[in-house]
Amino acid sequence: MPDDERPSAKATRPPGVPEGPWNRMFETYRRLLDLDPILDDYHRDHPDKTEIVTLATTHKGRAIKAMLIADDPSKARGRPAMLLNGAHHGNEPLSGLIALDILDTLLSDKADPKIKRYLSELAIWVVPVVNRDGFEKFLVDLKAGRKNGRETHKPGDKSPLKARGVDINRNYPFRWGATNEAGSSKNPSRHSYRGPAPMSEPETKGMVELSDREHFVGSISYHIGTVTLLAPYTIEGVPIPKPNEAWLVAEDIAKRMPKIHKRPVYVRKNIYAVDGTDQDYHRFAHGTAAFLLESAAKSWDTPALAKEAVELVRPSWMALFDRYLDGPSVEGRVRDEAGHPVSAKVEIAEIVTGAGEEWRSRCSDGFFGRYLPSFGTFTVRVSPPGGGAVIEKKVTPTKEKGRVTADIVIPGTAGGGCSGATNKATTAK
Repeated sequence: MPDDERPSAKATRPPGVPEGPWNRMFETYRRLLDLDPILDDYHRDHPDKTEIVTLATTHKGRAIKAMLIADDPSKARGRPAMLLNGAHHGNEPLSGLIALDILDTLLSDKADPKIKRYLSELAIWVVPVVNRDGFEKFLVDLKAGRKNGRETHKPGDKSPLKARGVDINRNYPFRWGATNEAGSSKNPSRHSYRGPAPMSEPETKGMVELSDREHFVGSISYHIGTVTLLAPYTIEGVPIPKPNEAWLVAEDIAKRMPKIHKRPVYVRKNIYAVDGTDQDYHRFAHGTAAFLLESAAKSWDTPALAKEAVELVRPSWMALFDRYLDGPSVEGRVRDEAGHPVSAKVEIAEIVTGAGEEWRSRCSDGFFGRYLPSFGTFTVRVSPPGGGAVIEKKVTPTKEKGRVTADIVIPGTAGGGCSGATNKATTAK
């Protein structure tokens, strides 16, 4: 990142920002300023459990980095993938500390059987700070706001710093701008400015490309502002799958959550009108049980309060993982008769979708994984690419064996590699 934009330990307090609040915020979140060396240290200490991937480079030249955490990462790409991320919004730095705590917990030397299971059976992707430019602007000026801070105004424009940039979490391609000015804004000065086009921002593009490559089974995007768990679809007017297994998973997560500063965690569709969000993209594109957790009422301005808030949120991602590993859930691989992976449309016949979803097996290895709404018998339905007879396979998860397998063989030979159309995103209103 540009050295002249990095706040240092001797950073000058911005004009108009009270000394006390700025000093407390800076000391609480300065660790996030050193994100690159922190990730490097994790990898140096745990080379057999970590891999660092650069997803994109911001307008200011900062790298958006993800860390893959798993036993033997080189072989973990074939496992069910989970995504956890923080700081889509620059003025919510507590969410970045939540993401770093996930790294701390997963890579702790404590012999926790639960953690060992996660590392051996999952591929866990953590993006601690999605909006690096916006976060660093916030630590320079606490009035900087939520956006990514890139110059979106004409030269000489006197708009305040918080007016500049794009709201990353209104820039995702699914139903981008679908609610017009209700769920995001076309006005560059508004805090919910969605950008000039879907995926116009490198931060969004990097996250979408990661999603399209890994086909996440589950995801939590951490935010700050209230206490609630949002389950997709959050955009008004989008038909919800029936039964909505993502909502049921969210309820299971909420039950595992303690009260956060005396406030219980409830599951909701949304807090206010939105469109172009990350969780709805993941859900539409790949069937991900994708959630947004509003983790606290505010980013705390002292290290002690921030630490307490982070610890209270820790059960959320553990519950997400446990619900998949213990079931009810189903996973498998789609291959042709020669053993080549096939990207095919994979449905659960008993779950009816209505938004044009086409959830496919992963291109790299034919893997698919889904949460199921309950124990009982379900039908995995696979549609071969290019036509052909639909293949169905019954699975019955039980309380004794909640995660079941349904491998599918497509007749014929695809000729190697990955066959079938890639997933489509949509900006349709």
